Amino acid sequence: MEKKRFGIGGWLNTEKAQNYLAYGQVYKGIVKMSLKHFKKKPEDLLKEAEEYDDSEISLLPYHDLGMLPIAFNFRHYIEVKLKGLILLKKPDLTLNTHNIDELVTQLIEISKTKRISKATRNIIREIQQLDSGSDGFRYPYGKDGKKRSLKANIKIISKFNDLEEFEKITSTVMKDLENVEGDLDAERMAAGDSHL
Repeated sequence: MEKKRFGIGGWLNTEKAQNYLAYGQVYKGIVKMSLKHFKKKPEDLLKEAEEYDDSEISLLPYHDLGMLPIAFNFRHYIEVKLKGLILLKKPDLTLNTHNIDELVTQLIEISKTKRISKATRNIIREIQQLDSGSDGFRYPYGKDGKKRSLKANIKIISKFNDLEEFEKITSTVMKDLENVEGDLDAERMAAGDSHL
């Protein structure tokens, strides 16, 4: 069997925006793969568990907290994708925030894009409200070790607890952000930008 090698480190000399967009691409892929896994029939999950000798694979879709890793990867996809898109327009910016609501606002302002739907805007705002510190999907408690990381907003959380609804949410946001990237790439090509 041929050894699988990864390109980690090969991106060091590429454009900053492209680095963020590349990260976004792999987080997007993980979200899609995970959702596909969660939609499998129980008997297929059990078969996989036997194959890998790991029952946790089959139990994850039924675990009360099973959606947390997917939600984290989705939130992170949004953050790195937005940063990459912003940097396509303003390559010298320093983006030190984890606030995805601020990032999408900044993207809309600098790109003048009409591709961010009201639905995507609301989803991003809700995720920011739910996980304002960018750690709620990763840890049960904040840095103080006492306060819960996720804000208790049943209306928003219910969207993450419904697999079909969550899949619609991810699809909507991903489509809009991919469309923005396509527009920005076309704009750069028309301007003769050689960083593509």
